[in-house]
Amino acid sequence: MWLENPSVFATEYIIETGPGDSGRDWTETVKAILGDVAQALKQEGCRLIGHIKALAQGATEGHLYASLVSLEQGTSIRGELPAELRQVRLTLNLIVYGFEKDRLPELVERCVRSRLPGAVRVGPRGPSEHRP
Repeated sequence: MWLENPSVFATEYIIETGPGDSGRDWTETVKAILGDVAQALKQEGCRLIGHIKALAQGATEGHLYASLVSLEQGTSIRGELPAELRQVRLTLNLIVYGFEKDRLPELVERCVRSRLPGAVRVGPRGPSEHRP
């Protein structure tokens, strides 16, 4: 049964910001990425989202934690990232049901790059490498 076999995926990106990125609203960017991932999963046949989580950390200050468990409930956000950052590390973690795990990396990559074209992937991370 599909509910007994979740697909789990985690990955990280580094975003180097430049002059054109000054004033970026990181809260809205991260919310949009999670929403895009959830919408793409739904459109491509995912049966259930366990969670989609993100942790965005500034290289020198700030953090932003986002969680989405359904499209209907939207994304909850805690924390804050200053608009003027030189580097941001974005970690994404997904648990979904009724969707093939091997399709997740490309789907997530597509959604991240649509919002952050200059993001450099430094993951995925295996289950033993997940931070608590």
